[in-house]
Amino acid sequence: MNITVVTFAESGLENYCNVVYTCMEKNKSNLHNIRYVCMTRDKDFKLEDFEVVYRDTNLNGCNLHAFLIAESFKIIPEENDVVVVTDCDIGVFYKDWDNVLAEKSKEVDIFGIDRGSDKRHYENFPIVNFISVNRNFLEKAKLEDELFFAQHSPVSLEIYGCGVEISRRLSRHKRIIVDSDKLSKIFSVKKGTKLLPDTGWKLPLFCHFHNLKSQSLESSSVHDDFLEIKSHKRRKLAQWNYDDKMFVIHYTRSGRIIQTNNVLSFEPDVEEAWCNCCLKILRGN
Repeated sequence: MNITVVTFAESGLENYCNVVYTCMEKNKSNLHNIRYVCMTRDKDFKLEDFEVVYRDTNLNGCNLHAFLIAESFKIIPEENDVVVVTDCDIGVFYKDWDNVLAEKSKEVDIFGIDRGSDKRHYENFPIVNFISVNRNFLEKAKLEDELFFAQHSPVSLEIYGCGVEISRRLSRHKRIIVDSDKLSKIFSVKKGTKLLPDTGWKLPLFCHFHNLKSQSLESSSVHDDFLEIKSHKRRKLAQWNYDDKMFVIHYTRSGRIIQTNNVLSFEPDVEEAWCNCCLKILRGN
């Protein structure tokens, strides 16, 4: 199969992207054609092992992420079978991961990791930090530029056949209030749950409307080699297994920018610890 891996980065995150590439290359099966793409708003950004695609935008945060996902779908060639969307602070450690995603693309339309311990999101469905989609999903998603965007103002769910408006479903903290049995079933959360409408929050609605199949991996305990960085402030470390073996590790917000003496920079101690742990595991595989 032809597989395109898409990540998102800008200056200061080169080492994270290198870990994404190294993990995937080391653990691939060599049975598939794999293309690596990095979407960026930084016109001077360069990576040796990725095709870097620049898009001019003033968006930030969740909606920058959403915009770049949508833009990446527009450059996927017709002969491509699987698209993997991954954050750059993720490591893939499962041997023959590409075979797994190729086979999953025949069974379901979207496959990936679940929300882990983050209770602000829907359950039993992949989140955009790491997803794999097939051609069927891709063709439908390409028709909706707003699919992945965060929502901070009232919207209608009529287009997804839910027959309800959510103009009154936004709480004062900008959360989506799941206050119908139908929405409760679609999002797999209890009625009354308040969901964070960030990047990709509409995916369960989208798949429900288009009758697309999904599967997500449940989070599990973290590999011992990562425990030394697990407790770092402002960070969350999570792991997802497949067949009882480590598939994905996500060091969330590991690229956070800090300000010291009016100079913005990425935290080098966090970056070094993350990269070293990933490379240590790769050497042991």
